[in-house]
Amino acid sequence: MMVSYYGGRCLLVEERERGEEPRAALFSPHTKTSKARTLEKKSQIILTDEPIAKKTEAVEIAVPGEYDVSGFMIRGVAADDALCFVLTGKQLSFGYLTHGPNRELNDQELERIGTIDILAVPVPFRGQKDPIEGLGAFVRALEPKVVIPMSEKPKMRKAAASELGTELKEEKKINVSVRDLPEEGFHLVGLAVQ
Repeated sequence: MMVSYYGGRCLLVEERERGEEPRAALFSPHTKTSKARTLEKKSQIILTDEPIAKKTEAVEIAVPGEYDVSGFMIRGVAADDALCFVLTGKQLSFGYLTHGPNRELNDQELERIGTIDILAVPVPFRGQKDPIEGLGAFVRALEPKVVIPMSEKPKMRKAAASELGTELKEEKKINVSVRDLPEEGFHLVGLAVQ
């Protein structure tokens, strides 16, 4: 599973299996740049918490529910006032949180989200006073193997690393397979804007 970051909360997740057509899911493409339009055309699925005016045949998902689109199983789960999308591919699962929930999630909400291999979280997470408030508890509750803090600001990514008590690796984009996942703990990866 390859993940690329395009600024703000915009991510592109691609999966390529030998002998099959590549599949792509685009998360929160709310910019009006030509790059965002190109990404929309490349994607089979667009996932967002705010409906967009798209100029593509991609399936748009903006509400909770379960979906089977282009070889991906997708769950949209309400998490307090936020929305968590869980995209399950052939080997890995990818979780995307639209924004930090206003409170810690209860066991029932966490169970609905389920197991996630790669998790993308917005930073700032909850509020401007303490931009990482609640981030550590949320990540520790879900136990992902890779965490991507979505922020263009190095200071915010470093604050997330401090809150999570781990080292931040800076990458241009990541290509993750099952063998890349740590047996214990998680990797924290800051992605450069493409």
